[in-house]
Amino acid sequence: MRIDLNELNEITKSCVENGVGLISNRSFKYKNYQVTVYRIYSDSFIGMHEADDEFIYVLEGNGYIFYDGNKDALYPGIIYFTEKGRELSITSTDPEELVILEIKKL
Repeated sequence: MRIDLNELNEITKSCVENGVGLISNRSFKYKNYQVTVYRIYSDSFIGMHEADDEFIYVLEGNGYIFYDGNKDALYPGIIYFTEKGRELSITSTDPEELVILEIKKL
């Protein structure tokens, strides 16, 4: 199966999970999986929320992940695994945008 994320509709929202700023995403579901590309624009963040079991892979930009009481830098090439029930927030510190790929089992 081949999916072209560029062909999916991009949805832009503000204040995701009580965060700040604009965040866009393109997403699809297949069987028990969801794949989403997020664009977290400059000075924006996804607010603190309960994580799922998911992989987060940084495609472009820089930022921070706040996960289970820890703060770690995000930059291209980093893969972060989160576990369901832990606290999670992601912020962009990039002058343009932080782009991440999220893969999670539903």
